[in-house]
Amino acid sequence: MKDIAKNVERYLGILFLFIIVVTALTLFGKKGLIAVYHLNQECKQLIFANEELKEQNRKLEHEVRLLRSNHQYIEKIAREELGLVKNREIVYQFKK
Repeated sequence: MKDIAKNVERYLGILFLFIIVVTALTLFGKKGLIAVYHLNQECKQLIFANEELKEQNRKLEHEVRLLRSNHQYIEKIAREELGLVKNREIVYQFKK
């Protein structure tokens, strides 16, 4: 009877250690739950950054269309960013 109890105790100990090892690997292993959580967070960040880049691309495509087809927009950009003026225009500069 004592031998059976010792064997059962030994098997329960081994089973307990096995469960601890499996649990540790499930949580902390390379493909464990914590790693999966971090990968999900990184994936969400990348999706957000991708959406921001798509919006920026849409704005740039709109600006390219305007620059190719809208002469008033081209003139506005030339005046504001390049400081260009038309012939016979007088430019006044004031000291600060």
